[in-house]
Amino acid sequence: GNVYSSWGLTPRSSGAPTAGHQARSGGTRYIFASPGLASCRRRPLSSNVRPHMNLRRGMPADLPILDAIAIEAKAHWGYSKEQLHAWRDELVVSEESLTTRPVCVAEEDGHPIGFAQVATDAQPWELWAMWVRPSHMGKGVGKALLGWATEFAAAGGQPELAIDADPNAGDFYRACGAKMVGSVAAPIAGSPERVRPQLRLRTSAA
Repeated sequence: GNVYSSWGLTPRSSGAPTAGHQARSGGTRYIFASPGLASCRRRPLSSNVRPHMNLRRGMPADLPILDAIAIEAKAHWGYSKEQLHAWRDELVVSEESLTTRPVCVAEEDGHPIGFAQVATDAQPWELWAMWVRPSHMGKGVGKALLGWATEFAAAGGQPELAIDADPNAGDFYRACGAKMVGSVAAPIAGSPERVRPQLRLRTSAA
């Protein structure tokens, strides 16, 4: 089966967009060939691979460290502790979401350094979250995760992937080929004019 069907997912046509996340930002990386952690089909995603980085399916046991990565990455952009606290429920990954919003974990030497989550219950499918540890930003981790997300969406027949980006991540997504389709007002204390870029990234299914 393809990447999509092997995850045992069923397409959804409804779902609300995320309130806001970052479009964040060798070895062989992996596209998952079965829901099981041990059954991965090796498939290089691109040539800019970090020496000891693999991609694998996220599991419930990963959630505490993934939540910590998301909060650490968001804090890297200078948001206040109060604002991070207000966003906490949006930043963490619930175990219940893993069925329709699968997670891909980037790990280096066995340690998670970033992750991406794709919402298959939105239309078009959406990059629901993507976070990279600040110590690993700018080193190709985000590009590898975004590559997985676009290939996963393409395997599900999606011609494009929606991205609701943090303002700090918009340039990264545009550099990866995403196109602006609008913006959403997202004011916070001290930044009343803040907006979140809304982007679309075409997949190979387009």
